Amino acid sequence: MADNSQWKRTIIPILNHITTSCPESYVEEKMFSVTWHYRNADPVLGLKYSRELIDLLEKVINSYNLKILDGNKVVEVLTNDTGKGIAVEKLFDHNNFDFVLSIGDDVTDEEMFGFFLHHPNVFTVKVGEGPTIARYKFNTTTDVISLLKQLSG
Repeated sequence: MADNSQWKRTIIPILNHITTSCPESYVEEKMFSVTWHYRNADPVLGLKYSRELIDLLEKVINSYNLKILDGNKVVEVLTNDTGKGIAVEKLFDHNNFDFVLSIGDDVTDEEMFGFFLHHPNVFTVKVGEGPTIARYKFNTTTDVISLLKQLSG
């Protein structure tokens, strides 16, 4: 496992710099990743600064074995050996599931959906717009709630 503190000392100042330029954006540090959120920022400014941030990050990520996930009004940086796909792979290595329902609304969920492509007892659902490799697609979270009510009834 990578030393998170070392690469974070390089990445967080870059994210903080962009945050000072983009009002209503903020940085979230998680155990295995760092995320810059711009959902509350002006949409035009947020998109502009997210592109600038990605350009800056691409100059340093390779030396730390990192990847960038360009999500829904978020830019997340994490190690190449971390992610939702790797997490579910580890779960599947140690368990046998009869049924799995995997629901996501962001590009960060696509890695997880990809892992599930060859598992017939897993149903993947993408919520919202945008391309996906999920088996099913719902327009809104209301559709998800409806499905969950049907499954529980």
